[in-house]
Amino acid sequence: TDTFVEQSLVFHDSLVSSNIEAVEPITTFQEDDTNTSFSFVSTSVGSRTQWTSSPSPSQEIRNTESNFSLPEAIQIMPLSSLPSAAHLRSIQPQTPTPTLLCVLISRGTAREVLIRRSGRRMLLHEIKVADETGPEFTISFWSPPADGHRGDHWTLDKVLENLRVGDILLLRNIALSVFRDAVYGQSLNPSITRARTMVDVLMRGNGIPSVPLNELPATVRDKFTRVKRWASDHVAS
Repeated sequence: TDTFVEQSLVFHDSLVSSNIEAVEPITTFQEDDTNTSFSFVSTSVGSRTQWTSSPSPSQEIRNTESNFSLPEAIQIMPLSSLPSAAHLRSIQPQTPTPTLLCVLISRGTAREVLIRRSGRRMLLHEIKVADETGPEFTISFWSPPADGHRGDHWTLDKVLENLRVGDILLLRNIALSVFRDAVYGQSLNPSITRARTMVDVLMRGNGIPSVPLNELPATVRDKFTRVKRWASDHVAS
């Protein structure tokens, strides 16, 4: 709706770096026989898993970065552990920005939004994702239109345009907000230098990996396996 779009854009434009909170696991929440939950505090980054891909000029752009790097201690938040709307309101203006690993279940056509007050235009991409733990989750991505693309904007837009239902995605730094008591996610404004939203395709819906899966950190690999198994039973790609 227009009201949702307006609120989403205001959130995108007004969120500042000091309001961003990282996510760290604590022991209380049960998932797959392991006790894991999440508190919203800063985390430190240890060693990293990194590899470099060198696609040919004709190869499809698949990920936010060609140098795909993940911290070994990266934490994935299951959709069932997303904070409630009431909790998000209670901690405002602090904003959690978790990492998610999900399968794409739908993708809307990008649309251009005119902001009447300033006369500027923005592109809005909207996707819905799911994992093995919870219901579908909506994420909005804002970026300048084609004539305003620069660097990361352009790359992220190309990734989003190439997504297909059934793709398994790693979504980093997804800001959480509330609209009419529903929690949704969206991209960070690129002016925030402390963190940026990244979308990486781990595997296409046709089963073709986009990264060396055996080199993923253990937490990512385990979550990927569960999401892939769930997607094979619930998502037609």
